[in-house]
Amino acid sequence: MMQSVSVYLRDGKYFVVTIHGSGGGDPCIASGPVKELPADAGPAALGAAVAAGLDASTSNLPWPKDFKKVTEPLLAAAGVKTWSTFAKKAENLRVNREGATLQIMPSTRSSSGSFDPVAGGEQSLASPAAEALGVAVSGVLAAHSK
Repeated sequence: MMQSVSVYLRDGKYFVVTIHGSGGGDPCIASGPVKELPADAGPAALGAAVAAGLDASTSNLPWPKDFKKVTEPLLAAAGVKTWSTFAKKAENLRVNREGATLQIMPSTRSSSGSFDPVAGGEQSLASPAAEALGVAVSGVLAAHSK
């Protein structure tokens, strides 16, 4: 089973959002929980938050009836009311885990406010410790920030 989180960097804070699947499908519903960390929390804390988010990722979340409510936990944590306001100032990546292998996939913000994968930017890690995972995640976000 694939487990996923989305990690955002915005206004000096990391937001780690758990992504769930529905009906046994791959994770695609970023409904949380959301873990907020200051950008200077350190790599071990960031890596631990990513690992905890991955542990919480499930494949059996009911399909949302109202997709606006899906982003409410993230928007509330960031103190904003709309996705467009949040996305304008955010950087993003996704971390997928299958077994012991983690794949870090950076994204770039499109003009529509969505985040699109950066082709060829993926990194794979095998059973990383929390600190190594945090170093990789923070490094990828820094390398792809605008």
